Amino acid sequence: MHAVIQGTPSDVTTITVNSPQFAEGTWKFSAELTGAFAYRAKSLHYNIEITIYSDDAFHSQDPEELAKNPTKIFHNHKEPISKVPKTGLGSSAALVSVVTAAILSFYKPELTKDFTVNRTSLDRIHFLAQLAHCAAQKKIGSGFDVASAVFGSIIYRRFVASTLGDLTSFENYEGLEYAKLVQTLIDSTDWGLRTDPIGLPAGFSLLMGDISGGSETPKMVSTVLQWRKENPERSLEVWTDLNNANMELVSLLDNFTKLYESSPELYNAMVEKAKGASGAELSNSDGLLKELANSFTNIRKGLKTMTLESGAPIEPDSQTAILDESTKLTGVIGGVVPGAGGYDAVCLLVATDSVESIKKQAATNPVLQHVNWLKLHQENVGLTCESLEQYV
Repeated sequence: MHAVIQGTPSDVTTITVNSPQFAEGTWKFSAELTGAFAYRAKSLHYNIEITIYSDDAFHSQDPEELAKNPTKIFHNHKEPISKVPKTGLGSSAALVSVVTAAILSFYKPELTKDFTVNRTSLDRIHFLAQLAHCAAQKKIGSGFDVASAVFGSIIYRRFVASTLGDLTSFENYEGLEYAKLVQTLIDSTDWGLRTDPIGLPAGFSLLMGDISGGSETPKMVSTVLQWRKENPERSLEVWTDLNNANMELVSLLDNFTKLYESSPELYNAMVEKAKGASGAELSNSDGLLKELANSFTNIRKGLKTMTLESGAPIEPDSQTAILDESTKLTGVIGGVVPGAGGYDAVCLLVATDSVESIKKQAATNPVLQHVNWLKLHQENVGLTCESLEQYV
């Protein structure tokens, strides 16, 4: 997601939002802009124009549009964006993060000029983006999607919901009062969250597949929350098992990186083994690769259990079929339905050198033929500054 902001001095602040490829709705912009402008404190007023550009990977693309401009960075859609299926990769969180950063870069350039190397600056952008996203969603979620949009790949522990108090309901405050509370929240409050960097070990990549299904994340989250409320003991058991499986995967990735550093020859031999086997085969082998393949099985077991017991389509049967077939492909270690789950997409951990081979194998598989494999990769950074020449 990309945001370009331009402005001229004015007696009053007016805002124009243009979105040639992407629009989340006026209410989202209203919530986000309120927090950002409250934090800017006293400043010159401007007439500003914000233009949002959405990366192609956030929405299912029309093959005809892609064929017209194969080298273009951003493509248009024939249908209104509200009717174009999302790929489930956190477009709302990315939107909030880049617009927040763009506004701050305009009104508080001292905060954003070195945010890529200044952790304090990045933290403040992150906090404000979290507040904005919660205000836009009218609820306090996990915040992981916003955190990863800002920081890149991370191990995340969410903030305590009470940290925000009722600041997500900005309409309950007078302007100056709200501004002071937001500034205290962003500059002087310990959020108690965790955003430790993590990356994939050498020789392995993520392969994302767009299913062109589309899912309503807030509705799914509400369903799960209702299940947790009605079944506190059972839901805690499932939640704990899933968390343990997730942390097992994190630990294994760290072990792979350590092995790469201590025994590169042994590590390279293991990568070669991964290139020549499927996840189904690796789960019956031995060593770290077996543990890695089985960790995905354990994660999916937790997600499927939650699906069946809550009624939310986190890993619906159609996605189960796709993931089961995917793990039979040579070079695929394992996979999950990413994000909040649903019908949007699948995410696979694969041997990097096997990516093109995996796509060819999938093309001949009746279950996988309709999957559109996206040109995405894991990133260790989130927010970045881009050249304006890309957009104007």
